[in-house]
Amino acid sequence: MRTFLSIILLGISVFLLGACAKKEVAEEMVTVTPPEETGERVEKGFTHVQTEEGKVVLKVEGDAVNGLDTGKVTIKNPRVERLFYKGDKENSVKMEARTGTWNKNDGQVQVEDGVKGTVKFEEEITIEHADKMIYDPLTHTLDLSGKVRIKQARSVLNADEVIIYLDKEGKGIVKIMAKGKVTGRIFPEELKKKR
Repeated sequence: MRTFLSIILLGISVFLLGACAKKEVAEEMVTVTPPEETGERVEKGFTHVQTEEGKVVLKVEGDAVNGLDTGKVTIKNPRVERLFYKGDKENSVKMEARTGTWNKNDGQVQVEDGVKGTVKFEEEITIEHADKMIYDPLTHTLDLSGKVRIKQARSVLNADEVIIYLDKEGKGIVKIMAKGKVTGRIFPEELKKKR
C-alpha cells in the first residue's frame, strides 16, 4: 500500500511540476508582430525621371521601393544616373548596388553592398568596387568607402575611402582625394587633362 501511495504522490508531483513548467513557458512566450512597412511601396520595378529645361537630369530605378510618399525612399537593387550637360556633351555619374536610399528633398543618394559605377566627364572613371557610395548634390561630392577600387584608362587606385569632388556646375572633376590605406598603379601621361 505504501508503494502504491508513493507512486500516486510521485505521479501527482510530476503532474504539478509539469503544469508549472508549462505555465512558465506560456508566460514567457511573447507574440511578435512583424514591423509595419511605412510608406507607399512598389514591388515589381520602379523608375523615376526628373527633368530640367526639357533634359533628363536624374534617373532613379530599382527592383522594388518603399517610402515613395515620404522624403526618403528605400530601393532594392538601385540604379541611379545623374546627368550634367556641357553644351552638346552629356556628362554623368552612374551607380548601382544591392541596396540604397534616395532623399527626395535634397537629392542625396546613398547606395551600399557591391557598389559599381562610372563617373564620365572628359575622361571616364570606372568604380569597380566600394562598400558604400554617397552622392551629395549640395556639396558636389561622391564619397566612396570600404575597399574602394577605381580605374581610369590603365591607372588603378585602391583605398579605404575616395572622395571625388565635382565642380558646382557639374562640368568636370575638380579633384580626387584618397584616404586610409592607399595603393595603386598610376600612368601620369594618361591622366593629363585634355584641353
